[in-house]
Amino acid sequence: MGLDRNKSALGAFYRRIKAREDTPTVVTATAAKIGRIIYAMVTKQEEYRDIGADYYEKKHKKRSMKSLKRRASSLGYKLVPKKEKSKSENDQQQTVSAESLQ
Repeated sequence: MGLDRNKSALGAFYRRIKAREDTPTVVTATAAKIGRIIYAMVTKQEEYRDIGADYYEKKHKKRSMKSLKRRASSLGYKLVPKKEKSKSENDQQQTVSAESLQ
């Protein structure tokens, strides 16, 4: 099983890089990451603990949001979280959309 279908943090890393780079670059980046992991395991004398793809994705999203906020601030903007709609508001909006098509 390759990393492209793996549900580990390394698999998530591979897929994230693969979305924007070509295959040789992705393989090299992933190999470098594995090398850093092995080096840390040897020097710290610890076993590898996979954090999982879900944790990795959440961590990446948090980093991305922090970066976006910083960039928006440097351009003079402020990011405001989108207000979540309740289920009844979503149903009403879908009903209006369906009626407007008729």
